[in-house]
Order: sequence, then structure tokens, then C-alpha cells
Amino acid sequence: MIKDQISGLEKQLGDSKIQFNLGASLARLQTNRDFKELIEKAYLHDEAVRLVHLRAHPEKQNPEDQASILRDIDAIGSFHAFLRNTVLLADMASKGIKDAEDLLEELRSQDIS
Repeated sequence: MIKDQISGLEKQLGDSKIQFNLGASLARLQTNRDFKELIEKAYLHDEAVRLVHLRAHPEKQNPEDQASILRDIDAIGSFHAFLRNTVLLADMASKGIKDAEDLLEELRSQDIS
């Protein structure tokens, strides 16, 4: 029983560390000037604005062009949500890592007894 709990907790801890490391990677990227210029400014901002304006362009009112523009806008929104969720999940993982390590230590000491 305790061995199963330890195994499950080790898996959870491993997953949490992976998620925490992804968040740390993103945090490093967000301090990079090239990331800021290419991703944050050019894609997440400038391209989004361009697409919103393009949606209203008289020559882009046919259903195919409108659908394509909306897909591109949705892609930007999805990517931005992915970045936000990565930060959120890393924060949650960070909070759970210490608790999981403490519980693992406790369970291992009980398993030895």
C-alpha cells in the first residue's frame, strides 16, 4: 500500500518538476530581447492587429478569406493562452513540489519501519 503511494507520488513529483521546468524555460525566454520582439510584439500584438483590420477590408469579405483570417486570429489566441497556462501550471507545480517531497520523505520513513 505504502509502496503504491510512494510510486504514485514519485510520478506526480516528476510531472510537477517537468511543468515547473517548462515555466522556468518560458520565464527565461520572456527576458530575451529577440523573443520579446518576434513573439510578443510582432506576433502576439502586431499580427493580431493586422488580422483584425484585415477582417474589415472590403476585398476580404468572402467566406473563405474570413474563415482564414479567423483561424489565424484563433491561433494567436490559442498560443497566447498556452503561454499563460504554462506560467499558471508552473506556479501550481512549484507550490506542490515541496509538499510532495515532504510527503514522500514521510512515506519512505514509514515504509522502512
